[in-house]
Amino acid sequence: LPLNQNLTSLAQHTPDSGVIEASCVFKFNNFYYLFTSWDNCCSGASSNYNMCVGWSTSPTGGFVDQAGVPLLNGGGTLIMATHNDIIGPGGQDLIINDDGPILVYHYWTPVGNIAYISPSNTLESTNSISLVAGWLLFSMMDLTSQASAMIIVV
Repeated sequence: LPLNQNLTSLAQHTPDSGVIEASCVFKFNNFYYLFTSWDNCCSGASSNYNMCVGWSTSPTGGFVDQAGVPLLNGGGTLIMATHNDIIGPGGQDLIINDDGPILVYHYWTPVGNIAYISPSNTLESTNSISLVAGWLLFSMMDLTSQASAMIIVV
């Protein structure tokens, strides 16, 4: 289907700091959450991909981060960036299972991490989500013991 000319912008990253991609909007309770991947993916150990989020009462805009900065003005609450052996996490989406919403994303891992490794040396991972004061909290799931965990290798 062709897009019409009435496009709505939901977020904007500063021009010198990279791109926004792989965005998704998710309704949780009475709010809409815009999840975005920022910066550069898929550069191996030098990937600086990361995930940010903002919320709104409307799916078509007004998204702000936890500090109240509009995502259209470069705001975004950082969910996850490179840490430990997780390099450049992003490309996120959300799924619902019996336990609630699950954040699914990919990341690069150093050579030697064999569990759930794909041919491109990226992993898919999941985090469970809960709310505290309206903001999302993420809990890493132990994929080796979660019978219901979903791994999608690309």
